[in-house]
Amino acid sequence: MHVKVSHAAVDSIGTPTPYLRRRGLECSMDAAGSERPRILCVDDEAHTLEGLKLMIGSQYDVHTAPSGEAALALMLKSEPFAAVISDNHMPGMTGADFLQVAREQHKDTVRILLTGYSDLEAAIAAVNRGGLFRFLLKPCTREMLEQTLSAAVEQHNLQLAERELLQKTLLGSMRALLEVLAVVDPVAFGRVGRLKELSLNIADRLGVRDPWQLEYAALVSQLGYAALPDATLRKVYHGVTLSNAEAAQMQQANTLSAQIVSHIPRLGRVSDILLGLTTSDDYGGTDVRREVHILKAVSAFKVIEQTTSSRSKAIAGFKALQPPCDAAVSDALLAAIGDEPAQAEVLEIPIERITVGMTVLHDVYTRTGALLIARGTRATESFVARLRNVASSIGPTMVRVARV
Repeated sequence: MHVKVSHAAVDSIGTPTPYLRRRGLECSMDAAGSERPRILCVDDEAHTLEGLKLMIGSQYDVHTAPSGEAALALMLKSEPFAAVISDNHMPGMTGADFLQVAREQHKDTVRILLTGYSDLEAAIAAVNRGGLFRFLLKPCTREMLEQTLSAAVEQHNLQLAERELLQKTLLGSMRALLEVLAVVDPVAFGRVGRLKELSLNIADRLGVRDPWQLEYAALVSQLGYAALPDATLRKVYHGVTLSNAEAAQMQQANTLSAQIVSHIPRLGRVSDILLGLTTSDDYGGTDVRREVHILKAVSAFKVIEQTTSSRSKAIAGFKALQPPCDAAVSDALLAAIGDEPAQAEVLEIPIERITVGMTVLHDVYTRTGALLIARGTRATESFVARLRNVASSIGPTMVRVARV
């Protein structure tokens, strides 16, 4: 039962009145709670959590957790929090340790430590070590708490705005690079949409947070292929075994993609993912390693998909890969493929009538014999737009496509 408690019942955190010690009393939430900034309060003492809700419940959408472990579980399964405020002295995981883990897993959530004078030295160390936004000493007044949370929410909003600006800037850079790729190598350009689509699907199934670096890596993974000889490209896209010299060319192409991206600020992680494609060994940190495995698996499946006659054969071919891909990534990819609609209709249409979602069922060449569309290419919006621009290089052409 929700019972409204007067704000006069408490005027600082850490000095609860006997009234607040009574069980079952908490501040009622109004209907607009979900529209307010989300704040997570963590403390093993119920009366402290009650006091925090009383102080800030009218301004924020307040959620609580009785321990660091419980808070991390809540943060993983809920919508992002603007800020988290945690007591330091708790059984098991301390507040400082909890906030350190929260920093690694939820970079945009602003972190505040609530501690007593006896833990002051530990709090200072936590600020220096864990990049905390602030720490507050108990007892903490309502005014100080409100000022701190207001500043924390403002910091959170600034971080989100900076990220949005950064991603838009980087996306512009990516589009410029892809425009070059579309002119130099339309086949590679048509391939990136499927790589991105499957990579993001797998990342979502594996709970990868903030997968934009993986998305960019998928988009630019084919840039270096523009330097490959046409004969080598055809072998790559058709899954034909490469000679030692051709395999070396492929390694250089993947390295070139990473080198091109490395010149763009803030894309160091994307470059690391691309470099990971050049080795059969695990590469980089845990997060990068998982993203490398995702892109490797998707690239391998894409080759099989465009060289087999049915989805069931493509799945069987992927399962037979040696060495096998990462088990969790493979399972997620197969689940993603299984959830896709079946290709129910095969059409023969003029090439200029290809629309988004159609899959080309055979290779298409220009008048000079250059491969324009590889078998198995799925049309995206950018691919369709680019295809109209190069249609004059092939003249009137009928193509067989599968339409979902």
